[in-house]
Amino acid sequence: MMAPLDPQMRADLAVAQVLGAHHTIMKRHERGLLEGADSEALHDFRVAIRTSRSVLNQTRGVFPERPYQRFRSVLAWLAGCTGAARDLDVFLEKMPVFRHMIPAALNEGLAPLEAVLHEAQRIEQERLARTCAARRYVGFKRAYGAFLDERAAYACRTPRGNEPIVALASRVIRKRYRKALARGRHAGEGAASATLHELRKSGKKLRYLIESFRELYPDEEVRDALKLLKELQDVLGRLVDLNVQRRLLRGCESIVI
Repeated sequence: MMAPLDPQMRADLAVAQVLGAHHTIMKRHERGLLEGADSEALHDFRVAIRTSRSVLNQTRGVFPERPYQRFRSVLAWLAGCTGAARDLDVFLEKMPVFRHMIPAALNEGLAPLEAVLHEAQRIEQERLARTCAARRYVGFKRAYGAFLDERAAYACRTPRGNEPIVALASRVIRKRYRKALARGRHAGEGAASATLHELRKSGKKLRYLIESFRELYPDEEVRDALKLLKELQDVLGRLVDLNVQRRLLRGCESIVI
């Protein structure tokens, strides 16, 4: 459990504390990731990665540039390594829904597709296992954990890291909010799927920041903001997932037919 954030806490200490909590979540779900039996383990692992990336990217300057760039690069790599496996998990979880959408007499025709998806899922699971065993990931865990743990033992080395966390958090949340609004202006009726995808990503980044620093603000206001963002994410998520599944289907066409 992460200790409460104090609004006047030094920014580098607060950000390290938030990132440390998500690093703990990542490590907690490694076994589930390797075993592959629990799709929620991969989901939670990815949420921890995405939240860490959002916090780290939006608070650039809090930490020295060299470790910032190193950890930012590895987190981006991990996000890329886990994306395909999660897409397949979501698709397979939706198969019972798709079966109910077509006549029962045609259900048998989905069996070859489902077999292809399960095989692709198995291959991605093997890739995940190799990623978790890779020298790059093992070294990252050790160096990242040590870096975050050591923040409290060092005097702050950047001007931005020395300011109160409430000032920094308010500034970066406001900036992300404005970016989300700008994306939303282009996401009206008939908007391209790429536009909706960018709006969804922008909303996620805003949500992750608010969730990470929610203790700094009135609880009721935070709850209302997160509720609205979740509703937006749910709608956009269904649209984006369908587009991903359409792309996966096209990739399976030559195998199934």
